[in-house]
Amino acid sequence: IKLIICLETLLKKKSDWEEITKTISERLALLVGQHFDERKKILKEMKELYKIRSAIVHRGKRTVEENLLNRLILLAHDAIRNSLYRYKENYSFDNFIDDIDDMKMKWENKIS
Repeated sequence: IKLIICLETLLKKKSDWEEITKTISERLALLVGQHFDERKKILKEMKELYKIRSAIVHRGKRTVEENLLNRLILLAHDAIRNSLYRYKENYSFDNFIDDIDDMKMKWENKIS
């Protein structure tokens, strides 16, 4: 569940209201896949992994095949790594920190 939440946090904007499975699966495939066939495979895998997540959350499913869990770990790892590389290419470290500080300030303003 936590890995899926991680991917949702990384790949979904708050303003996204379309089907979350589709949104996350497509963005993950684009971010991680290197070519069309690999992206198709990731899209299909992520949709299946999201169904398992839903079964756990909504129907109380208790077991997940180890190979599926390992694949989800690898996909989440690749998504985080690729996001960091892309962020690094487009921003300096100072900008990165400023963005974090801005997010913190926005959060604090919402709380107060």
